[in-house]
Amino acid sequence: MKNWTNIEELGASAHARRPKPVGNEPLIDEGLTAWRAASPRDLGCQATDFRSFASWKKMTGDFVAECLRFPASQDIAPPRLLESTDCGKTIREEWDIPVTPPLRAKATVFRPTGKPGPLPALLALHSMGGLRIFGRHKFFATDNEPTFLQECRRDCYDGISLLEEWAGRGCVTMAIDALGFGERTREAASQPETFDAWRRGCSSEEAAAFDQRASLHDEPTLVRQVESCGAVWAGLIVSDDRRCLDFLAAREDVDATRLGCFGLSYGAFRTNYLAALDERIRAAVSVCWMSTLDGQLGYNTRGSLGWFMTANPLFSRLDIPDLGALAAPRAFMALSGLDDIMLQPFGITDAHQHLRKAYIAAGCPEKLGSLILPGGHHFQVERQAAAWSFLARHLGMAQSGLEKSANDLSHG
Repeated sequence: MKNWTNIEELGASAHARRPKPVGNEPLIDEGLTAWRAASPRDLGCQATDFRSFASWKKMTGDFVAECLRFPASQDIAPPRLLESTDCGKTIREEWDIPVTPPLRAKATVFRPTGKPGPLPALLALHSMGGLRIFGRHKFFATDNEPTFLQECRRDCYDGISLLEEWAGRGCVTMAIDALGFGERTREAASQPETFDAWRRGCSSEEAAAFDQRASLHDEPTLVRQVESCGAVWAGLIVSDDRRCLDFLAAREDVDATRLGCFGLSYGAFRTNYLAALDERIRAAVSVCWMSTLDGQLGYNTRGSLGWFMTANPLFSRLDIPDLGALAAPRAFMALSGLDDIMLQPFGITDAHQHLRKAYIAAGCPEKLGSLILPGGHHFQVERQAAAWSFLARHLGMAQSGLEKSANDLSHG
């Protein structure tokens, strides 16, 4: 199958190779095994024979939507264009947009010059990458950048400014800071006029301290506040991302029937949620966050099972790959690194098997990309080529000829 890594031998070797837990995991392994076994997981791919995929999708989709439901919206002020910059092949726009009411966020949009549209659009969902002082800026370069931001972009994205690069190929691209990153942090709120200049002058040590404070103090506090309102953190994150789709769909230069999204790591989990819940996403690429939950429990809890995962009772009845399966019959690609230390190899291969089972049951296996490639936790150029090829094909965009096809990257 095109875009599917040959997984039979890979799966067997992945089950044989189980790395030791990362860090000091809690001493409740027996409890985790027992409690996980006791959860019904009756909506998961592994527990479903898919006699009617449509019925499964309706039941499971309604359950996911209820688990991630956020309090009802209200009317707020419309988006405001703050700045527009001619970058040659593209125009960069800075916006202030409404997200989950009454919250607002800064957004960066790139659009190709000389192409009035309507064009397909891609929502880029940024990673954590051990760097919270910047969010959406991981996707594009600007003047006077600190070295640690450039290093993060190099390690995660091969140094490529993906928003600008992909917009130059003929689509509109967009990213916001997720809550708790960049201009949506406590420091930015307390000094909005000077925050950007301050962070650009930070040392790598100061950026690391910022990340630690945001991770260990600010985010847990925000989670408690959200949960005290009867909601979950994951619901707020996906609500923000869906408001970005509202913004894109309303633009005159965007074809609202050709919206896609992609993300690495934390951005991949945001992609999983968004593709599951919003039918406007016609194609999605989730990079380095596709695993079964059994592959994670007791292995790398702090590093990979963040607050974005704690959406009880979501994973009592289904599994992580079921989020990707809910995208069917729309196009969805899971792109994984077999040497990704964040995830267990057997969890990765099992999750891909579950996705394949679901897309076959949905009658559209050609809409699934399922690639497990050598290497670790990144979205560097070879993987970008596979992702662009997939997105371009399913969103009706021209391919530049620079990409290897995703089929070239599959192992059979």
